Amino acid sequence: MPPPLPDRYRLEQRLGRDGDIEEWLATDTLLDRPVLIRALGPETTSSRREQFVMSLRGVSGVAHMHLANVYTAAQVEGGAYSVTEWTGGVTMQDRLNGGETMTPEEFITNAAGLAGALAAMHRASVLHGMIDPSAVRFSKAHPAKLGAFGRLPTSTDAAADVAALADTLQICLTGDTAAFAPPSQLVDGVSPTVDEALAEARSGVLDARGLAAALQAAPNVPKAPERSSGWTWRWLTPAFLLLALAAGLVTLGLLLSSGSDSPALFPARPPTSTTPATILPPMTTTSTTTPHSTSAVSIIKTLVIDPYGDNVEHDRSLPLLTDGDITTSWRTERYYDPLPLIKKGVGVAFVVTGTPATFRAKAVSDGTTYSLLWAQEIPTDFSGWTRIAGGTVAGESISLQLPRRTGGLWLLWLTELPQQDDGYFTSIGEIEFGS
Repeated sequence: MPPPLPDRYRLEQRLGRDGDIEEWLATDTLLDRPVLIRALGPETTSSRREQFVMSLRGVSGVAHMHLANVYTAAQVEGGAYSVTEWTGGVTMQDRLNGGETMTPEEFITNAAGLAGALAAMHRASVLHGMIDPSAVRFSKAHPAKLGAFGRLPTSTDAAADVAALADTLQICLTGDTAAFAPPSQLVDGVSPTVDEALAEARSGVLDARGLAAALQAAPNVPKAPERSSGWTWRWLTPAFLLLALAAGLVTLGLLLSSGSDSPALFPARPPTSTTPATILPPMTTTSTTTPHSTSAVSIIKTLVIDPYGDNVEHDRSLPLLTDGDITTSWRTERYYDPLPLIKKGVGVAFVVTGTPATFRAKAVSDGTTYSLLWAQEIPTDFSGWTRIAGGTVAGESISLQLPRRTGGLWLLWLTELPQQDDGYFTSIGEIEFGS
């Protein structure tokens, strides 16, 4: 069991150990949100507890989308503890243990952000000290997060942090823990630019900021088309062609042998008609240039964007936004003060295929002030989002015509929430993108 904790934290489930640190999923009953408790027990020394708390306090002053938020840390009788955000999901080490690596798409979306998070720590003169795949937590509803703060450090300088992150990113992408062959040679869809960036980070040429910039600039490489090794109908195409050719030759021989007056060679002409022919006007076609592709538009991923908060916003209800049922809904957390007094906003982002032409949100709380933003990938800084439209909800719906944007992420960003009977919050029934 962890040492005595403040009454506001209710332990829910023991998650295991991270070295000498015990981890628990807990509920912050004051704010009604899940949190991660990491604790040192009475078997640890006072100097270890002090190092743990100092490490967490340093990170608590750093904010980044790809960095797990630290809420508090303290020494108590019989140990020490920290409270950090809980994003759900699993660590990358858990995924690797299950034989699952990070896909190129996940890598492109998250790798530069993780390097940017480490750069933010280093700018604040804070070191991590022990980065490996178990320090990266990944959830389908959130960007990958660098966490596991407070470990016993194995390195004491920024260059070692950067090298450890480069090793971790490569292992997460390739699953290769020994030879470190270039990722582009092992994983289809990875640019050689990624190889160079990771190698230069390991050798000390790039710092965390340089690694983030190099990964951000790495071009997308389309995957090679998959080749089928199984049986295919196309194998029969030559056979069908030969059979058709043979049948044609046989038919031609029969026709030629039947004489020049054969009706098969010279079919009878229809009698000449004396009725005047009706002259039809020439066929015309109208060409309309549409600004959007007709390719299928669909939402393939939904995630919370909360860079000014704890990155948790009723995540378990996110699937209700796209379940086709307007009577079910996702809502923000309940706030007891107007949102602008607490943070700049909170939102939900959607990864969309194709080129959507319309956006619609149904059953939205009236009085909600919103913006619709777009980015090709999750930016490392919120200013990287492009504002498309905005307004205040009236009539419980939002309907927008969209400019041409292919792929990427669309962010419904909420900046003011209406006051309800028991606080300030917004609920949304359904989100739709149309072509």
